[in-house]
Amino acid sequence: MVVKFYAYDPLTGICKPVANVDDMQYLRFERSFVGIGTWDLKIDMTSKYISRLRQANIIKLGNRRAGVITSRVCVDNDEFFGMTYSGVELKGITAKRIVLPPAGSAYQSYSGASPEYVIEQLLLAQLLSPANANRKIWGSVKPYTPGAESIKYEGRFGQLAEDIVEIAEANQVGWYADIVNRTIEWGMYRGVDRRVASATGSTLLLSASRDNIGAREYAEEYGIPTTAIVAGQGEGVDRTVITVGDAICGLLRNETFVDARDVELAGDLNQRGVDKLAEEGDAEVYSFGLQNSAIEAYITGGFDLGDQCTVRDTDFLPGVDLDGRLSSVEEIFEDDILRVEATVGYDKRRLAEAIRKIRKSTQPLLTI
Repeated sequence: MVVKFYAYDPLTGICKPVANVDDMQYLRFERSFVGIGTWDLKIDMTSKYISRLRQANIIKLGNRRAGVITSRVCVDNDEFFGMTYSGVELKGITAKRIVLPPAGSAYQSYSGASPEYVIEQLLLAQLLSPANANRKIWGSVKPYTPGAESIKYEGRFGQLAEDIVEIAEANQVGWYADIVNRTIEWGMYRGVDRRVASATGSTLLLSASRDNIGAREYAEEYGIPTTAIVAGQGEGVDRTVITVGDAICGLLRNETFVDARDVELAGDLNQRGVDKLAEEGDAEVYSFGLQNSAIEAYITGGFDLGDQCTVRDTDFLPGVDLDGRLSSVEEIFEDDILRVEATVGYDKRRLAEAIRKIRKSTQPLLTI
């Protein structure tokens, strides 16, 4: 495996090649469909290009696998003498910007727009073409196919990364940033439906009995909110209140309150409730390691992050197929061996770790 190191030029937006490294001791790169993945890399001090790497602030492993460097640590102990790099997916640079409303407006707002369009406009206004040139990080948005959903968005001084993740979560839109022709390119996609019950083409059935997954873990969280009580405008008994997820009952029902006084139209309250529930992550999360045949299929494009699949586990889920989306994939390279670990279901806690990493970063790329 080769890791390409780049140095971003804030004056031109060009990502200048620094070195191609293929002798790292360890690499872990997490890709997240709607969230922001993290990564770590260890390079021995005897590596051929170790002296050049300090110039770099971006890495790239392959298609849709680019990361920003948030820390570099020099280590000398009995076990290791070298450099440890860590960071987040390149799209994590959005965590360095807040949503500033346009001049003369209280909010950056859109109504009746697709989720992809809203994400694109947020990137353009806050990163790619902001009114204040000092906030700019050069790049472009790849052409996309908008979804059928029609959403309303109003942003004001929130974290850009968190707002985009919220939109992506609620509408299951994958997003990424990559290095293409030495520039930063942003993209959005929906993934392929490969579930056994609904796929019309190639299916993806993951099961230990089929020898395509190995070590696995299935977690159920019973405390995640399932029902949102959303209160809009008005006072006292005149306040508009709706319930999202009202059909859930008994011990399965976990209620949360959403104060939506800022929502002017009662018809928009349902979306606010849906967005709130999406923020909480999934109640079922199934994590597993891919076996050789599945690793080969993943690497060669047989399936990818964001695809919907079917998990069949006769031990953990007897008699039940779990349909879900590949929400994150970790590629781990160690001792010249590639391991791939995947997750069906979204664990919200991973996003917090990624945002903490990038907010603490002092890399030059993030000062522009």
